[in-house]
Amino acid sequence: MLDTIQRAIEKYYIYPIIYDTGFSPFSRIILLIILLFSFLIVLKFLSRIDVKVDNSFIIAVVPYIIFGSTLRVLEDTGTIHPPLNFLLIPPIFYELILVITVLFIVFAKVLAPKLNIHDWRVLFSGIGIVLTLFNIALLLSIQDVMHPEAFLMIFSLGGVLSLVTYAIGRYFSISVITDKLNAIIIFSFLLKASSAYIGVEFFGYFLKSLATNSHLSLISLIPTLIIVLFFLWFIDIKLKNNDALRNIIKLFMLFVWMTPAIRGTIRIVLGL
Repeated sequence: MLDTIQRAIEKYYIYPIIYDTGFSPFSRIILLIILLFSFLIVLKFLSRIDVKVDNSFIIAVVPYIIFGSTLRVLEDTGTIHPPLNFLLIPPIFYELILVITVLFIVFAKVLAPKLNIHDWRVLFSGIGIVLTLFNIALLLSIQDVMHPEAFLMIFSLGGVLSLVTYAIGRYFSISVITDKLNAIIIFSFLLKASSAYIGVEFFGYFLKSLATNSHLSLISLIPTLIIVLFFLWFIDIKLKNNDALRNIIKLFMLFVWMTPAIRGTIRIVLGL
């Protein structure tokens, strides 16, 4: 029995990390559940150190999401070798970024008063921006920019799709779409989709999550987007009186979609 479990773990979780072959749909679901559980643990810790998980906090975390994305691209360049590169492959990578983020939250809360910074989130966000800029500079020193037009294509497509979705929400007074935080989450979802679509259709990339890239189309986004909107509506209603839990789940969604969106975009721009 134990041997069977060990072989299953090696096949579905260990080998995909070592060989970076991608996870099966079932494995992805399990890993997402583990990641969500990690976010909930972080939520309890944040409440103990008097950190309010609100919109301002989530915006302050965004630089760390982008920082994590650039770390993944550094691993893609092949400049980070085993065993260190295993830290930059999901699911270990996600947990690593969570730990780094929490450490800098504590650091900023302790240091901000000593530097006469009224809002510790300013210092926290600033550190994340510096880390991100450092990674980008490092990437540009390692890899030449091959497809600069890809950046404009991906963000234009993601932006247009987001604006159309937002306009529909405004016209029909659908609050789940027009809510500011929800709008950012929707944009991250559509940016991820745009990155995948542009990469496959215009630059010959292949998605590990697809058996064949012929199934990739913008039309297929509609039912998925509806599910996303329904889930956002559901947690807005069910967790109306629990701001912290509602927002940590939304941060989780933002993290899961923005990380691959930014990583995919940078990979295409650099021709990786």
